[in-house]
Amino acid sequence: MDIKHLFTKSEMPADEEKPNAEQYAPPYKEPEDITLFKIVRKLVELGAEFDINSILISNVSSIEFSGSVRVAHCDKEGRRKEWVSEAKAFSVPPQYYGYVERLRCKLTDSVEEGDRLRVFYSAAGSDEWFVMYPYTEGATWDIVMRYAPIGATTSFDYDKLSQIIVVDYDDDVKSALYCGGSYIEDGVEIVRGKMTINTTRLAPGSTYTVLLVRDNVEERTFTFTIKPLE
Repeated sequence: MDIKHLFTKSEMPADEEKPNAEQYAPPYKEPEDITLFKIVRKLVELGAEFDINSILISNVSSIEFSGSVRVAHCDKEGRRKEWVSEAKAFSVPPQYYGYVERLRCKLTDSVEEGDRLRVFYSAAGSDEWFVMYPYTEGATWDIVMRYAPIGATTSFDYDKLSQIIVVDYDDDVKSALYCGGSYIEDGVEIVRGKMTINTTRLAPGSTYTVLLVRDNVEERTFTFTIKPLE
């Protein structure tokens, strides 16, 4: 299952400029559009209705599946707080996939830190509902509506022996390293939820900035300086 949504495009700071916190952006490009999450954040404040445009559903079994889907407001542990949409029927042929489109939703309960939207499904003729988990790695299967601050879930550790810095952060956060407005790749390894920096590959006496970004939600920077050679 994959909840379809798009991201806004980010621009790189010019190399000749020394960026401030608002100018930093990771070196990636995304389609220009508004995110579903951004729509949700805006409408949570207004208490209005919103649509989930499309949900991709895969059927890996050998028989056709017929049932219904419904969106729920869940807490940070995944416990259902309220239904935010009506049930919508669907059916998917065996070993194939299908789409459920235009689910109208409305939040009426307060949104706490870690609360999220999740899709549930039920088989035809059943009153029992189950969370629809992703079939493929990286598929979007829930939408967090209120995050903990990036700084509260990020660690910054330096090992004096190896001279390695490890920055651990939430999996949905993107990162980049800058020095004087230039994006740094040499000595930097970035995987999901972690940045590893080999400081022996960095310039002595220079100050570096680690940028952490949660799309359309928050950004945070951390700076460190490489000790000059004696």
